[in-house]
Amino acid sequence: MKKNRKQHLLLAVLLVVVIGVVCGGIRMVQSRKAAESEPAFSLTISGVPISEEEYVQCMKRVRYDTKMELKGQKKDITEDTVWTETYADGQTGYEILAERTVEQLKYIHAVYDLAKEKGYIQDATFTGMKHRMEQENMQRSEKVARGEAVYGLKEYTLDLYQEYELSMIEEAYILDETNEGMGLTEEEIEAYYNTRDWIVGEDARKADLSEARAAVIDEMRRNRYKELTEQKAAVAEVDGDMDQLSQFTLKQL
Repeated sequence: MKKNRKQHLLLAVLLVVVIGVVCGGIRMVQSRKAAESEPAFSLTISGVPISEEEYVQCMKRVRYDTKMELKGQKKDITEDTVWTETYADGQTGYEILAERTVEQLKYIHAVYDLAKEKGYIQDATFTGMKHRMEQENMQRSEKVARGEAVYGLKEYTLDLYQEYELSMIEEAYILDETNEGMGLTEEEIEAYYNTRDWIVGEDARKADLSEARAAVIDEMRRNRYKELTEQKAAVAEVDGDMDQLSQFTLKQL
């Protein structure tokens, strides 16, 4: 009797073990299949790895303008089909969005690399930008707690802080005439002034060069800064599978 009881107990234990192994195997297969079905994400720009978070954040920045561009190509497009529709160049909307996102990332990294080169920031990465935002928000929060005046926002979102930094980098660069492209000769200023009429005052009268000088110089420097950063972005090396990146983009929409 005791022997039979032991045998039954042993069989029960073995059965539990077998069931556990089978279930575990099923879960592993399911997990593997799920992982295989998810679009792979791999992207580097000029050797710097781009995280999924950074990519998605940038994708959201360019999504609206890209959507408006696509709707301009096909007037009868709907919100439900704008990203899956195929356009004149043979690309789908989500493939075009993936390309726009990569181009914007190249530009952003070109600006931050320039800022690091000039000493405006220490860390040109997305993580570095997030850390600076957290520090800025902490300082603003402490000022509010002390009852001190806080100019602008009490707290930055990631999008707004990045926009703020990009703007501040541009201002710092164009205000230093020793920077590349920022030194202007009198002949260059006069020639640019003569390209069009410069209007001032409530009566919208034409300004002479002495009145328009500051605006002329500012516009020239901003144009040169734009050209410089776009040139840097254009030569940035991108490493990643665009087909996989496009599928990943579609999953985020």
